[in-house]
Amino acid sequence: MEVLLKLKAKNNIGHYIKSKNFIVSLVIILLFSSFIVAAMNGRDLFYSFLICLETPWYIIFLLIVGLINTGKMLNEIRVDYNYLGRFKNKIYAYRNFIKVSTIINTILFVVSFLMLFFILVFYRNLPITNINYQYYDVKNYVYLVFHIIKVLFLLNLIQNVYIVLSLIIGSKVSTFLYSLILLDITFIPSNFGTVTSFLNMRFRPIYYFDPLPYSSFLLEVSISIFYIALLVILYYVLIYVFKKMKKDIV
Repeated sequence: MEVLLKLKAKNNIGHYIKSKNFIVSLVIILLFSSFIVAAMNGRDLFYSFLICLETPWYIIFLLIVGLINTGKMLNEIRVDYNYLGRFKNKIYAYRNFIKVSTIINTILFVVSFLMLFFILVFYRNLPITNINYQYYDVKNYVYLVFHIIKVLFLLNLIQNVYIVLSLIIGSKVSTFLYSLILLDITFIPSNFGTVTSFLNMRFRPIYYFDPLPYSSFLLEVSISIFYIALLVILYYVLIYVFKKMKKDIV
């Protein structure tokens, strides 16, 4: 069954990558990435790239792209009885869909990062310097790699939680809850201050997309892993609830 699921997932990924929706998403990403770079000021390539990735409007943009892409794919398979009929039951069908959605969204997010980086390279022509990140004794490029990995995990986990919530309580309520994250990033002021331990860690998503200063790089890595682990637990709890509902959800 695992081999069959992987084969079906691979076929579906090829289908979505060739779709009009995926191409349109790439064009929108290119345009918005150009806008972000044009509005950015920086002296170093890696640090300027990091500033772009941490810009609240860029975070909101990625979340909206993920929401639209995920929502459209989910709506399509809910009425695609040929797709659903290829699986033993709908649990397996949606399990396959979550894998496909995760891979497609990861491709979109990575392409967005690459577009942003290459636009910076060719448009800004910024130098590459071997300087430390502003808060730690860690090089900018090291922190940049950590931040990209963290953001990819967060973006995909948020999309996957949205999918399972949509299956449990419906797309409208799930989209409303999703929009609260966007509103939080957009309108609610952030409380700045150095995080010195797990006791004063923050739980708002914005603090992990646009991070606060921590007393050490190791502490930021540790708290970020803990935060991601909480989202993973939430995801599997929702999966458990979905499996226990014992009704034919379409």
